Amino acid sequence: MARKRIFYYIFPYYLFIILLTLCASAWYATVLLKEFYFSHVQEEIETRAKIIDRDIIVIMNSGKISELQKYCVEFSGLSKSRITIIASDGKVIADSLEDPAKMENHSGRIEIAEALKGRTGKAVRYSPTLHRRMMYVAMPLFTARENSEVLRIAVSVSLLDTTLSEIYWKIIIAGIVIAIFAVFIGVFVSRRISKPILELEKGAANFAKGNFSRKLAIADIDEIGELAGSMNYMAEELNRRMREILEQRNRQNAILSSMMEGVIAVDAEGRLISMNRSAAALLKAPEASEGKFFQEVVRNAALQNFIDAVLSEKQTVEKELSFFDTERHHLYVRGTVLHDPDGGCIGALLVMNDITRLKKLENLRSEFVSNVSHEIKTPLTAIKASVETLLESDPGKDEMAQLLKIIGRHTERLTSIVDDILSLSKLEDEKQKDTGQFSETLLADVIDAALADCREKATRKQVDFVVNSNKGIVGTMNSSLIEQALVNLIDNAIKYSEPQSSVEIESCRESGNILISVKDHGCGISEKHLPRVFERFYRVDRARSRKLGGTGLGLSIVKHIVNVHGGRVEVESAVGKGSKFTIILPLEKCVSV
Repeated sequence: MARKRIFYYIFPYYLFIILLTLCASAWYATVLLKEFYFSHVQEEIETRAKIIDRDIIVIMNSGKISELQKYCVEFSGLSKSRITIIASDGKVIADSLEDPAKMENHSGRIEIAEALKGRTGKAVRYSPTLHRRMMYVAMPLFTARENSEVLRIAVSVSLLDTTLSEIYWKIIIAGIVIAIFAVFIGVFVSRRISKPILELEKGAANFAKGNFSRKLAIADIDEIGELAGSMNYMAEELNRRMREILEQRNRQNAILSSMMEGVIAVDAEGRLISMNRSAAALLKAPEASEGKFFQEVVRNAALQNFIDAVLSEKQTVEKELSFFDTERHHLYVRGTVLHDPDGGCIGALLVMNDITRLKKLENLRSEFVSNVSHEIKTPLTAIKASVETLLESDPGKDEMAQLLKIIGRHTERLTSIVDDILSLSKLEDEKQKDTGQFSETLLADVIDAALADCREKATRKQVDFVVNSNKGIVGTMNSSLIEQALVNLIDNAIKYSEPQSSVEIESCRESGNILISVKDHGCGISEKHLPRVFERFYRVDRARSRKLGGTGLGLSIVKHIVNVHGGRVEVESAVGKGSKFTIILPLEKCVSV
């Protein structure tokens, strides 16, 4: 739609009001002038009638009708008017311009009808006799006759029309002159009003372009001056806030560019909002990619699926991702939802850590531990075999037998340590986290297998098992790992229980999880040691632990096994009252039969 300048909105209406006022004033003036002239002529005719009505009444009372005709002709010549005498029945008695005998009955004339009723009548109409417009004024004559006659005097209004026409033209010319002056005044006023507004428009355009240095002039018009002052203040505020926003953006860009972590922000439709330098370098994508869809810039299906998961679940998601470029890369990605001030989801924010080097170091460490353990285990096996051979033969001396027993015990301990180190190495290997090794397993069978492995040791120490297990729980799990964790917990419970005591094993479903607990009635653990009992090689009582053959890795293995299953392990203990270890696994991986 075409837009107009403000001048073309102000001036036409201003001109229209002026012309309308002039036309209305001219029309009203001409109407008043016309009425004034007609009223003046009527009064003049009535005055003439009052002058001659007495003479006419005297003549009519004398019965000299011929003298009446003569009188009308003579007075008509003197007054330049037409005089007519009409009888009460409408018949013309005398007329100054026509033969009364040839004239038609006048009872139907408006002014005659009014005069016959005893009132002064008047009318303005075209006369077919004289072929001009005439003003007629009729007055009753109160003679000696029973029915009064009517005196009518008529004058031509052609001269009046000519005079009014001249006056009309003068009014029109004067109106045109006034209109021309009004046009010039209107143009001047409109431009005076529109010019500061146009200046405001130009100033606003400069403000929109970011040029805040040029201030607007304050106009003489109060309202426009106040508007200009408000716009100048607005420009100062905008300039200040834009500088603050620019400084904040520069600081933010500097921070994001300096971060080692890759940061990516996308909107709710998956379009890139921002990508820092680290993310662009990590994903080998151009930094200036704002507004494009993420999959157009980065061809990584795993990362795209992660973004979709964050946007669909609308909650924080953490995951390790890997992809191939020139080499295999590993990323630890944390995604969270971006919210608007009203709490609605407007996108997602991803923070990526390149853990490729850590993974390589972890693999090297795992390989090193595995290799060292195997290298250590080989001579330990030989030592153990030799010791067993010596023990089975006759050593000859008691001291030799005692030393051999010590060698055997320590060799057994070293073997247990190596076995536990190998177990931890396998658990920390990411291949152990593959859900393909999980299967639906009846939990009661796993508990029974763990009890069977520990039953001989419990019998030797005279410790009974008290089992309170829900037989109907089926869990999606790695049964061998869960069995190993239970064996470690039950073995510890047996070690630290007093003879002729009991170890209680329970399993149930509770609050979206399955719980497996192992409780003993031994010496218990001090509260200050509880936060560290799952650390590697941490022992509450080192002397007693070594005496009982502990490696310090059993509880750490339990914790790693539970973490592989996405669960957690908790401990409750009091000195002198025993300990209770509880494995908590998520119920979504479990079903009931």
